[in-house]
Amino acid sequence: MLYHEKYLISKESLADFLSSKNGQDIVQKSALHQDVIEKSMVEQKNSGMEFTMSL
Repeated sequence: MLYHEKYLISKESLADFLSSKNGQDIVQKSALHQDVIEKSMVEQKNSGMEFTMSL
């Protein structure tokens, strides 16, 4: 996690956490979080850049 151009958590630790059971637990997002996600998706859609993920 990058914060003020310094990593607070190593990328490997973050990947390990996200792949763990605790990292996979789904919690309901707050209204603020949902609003931020929605705005981000609109900005991405309007930017002409497209995010794709292949498996």
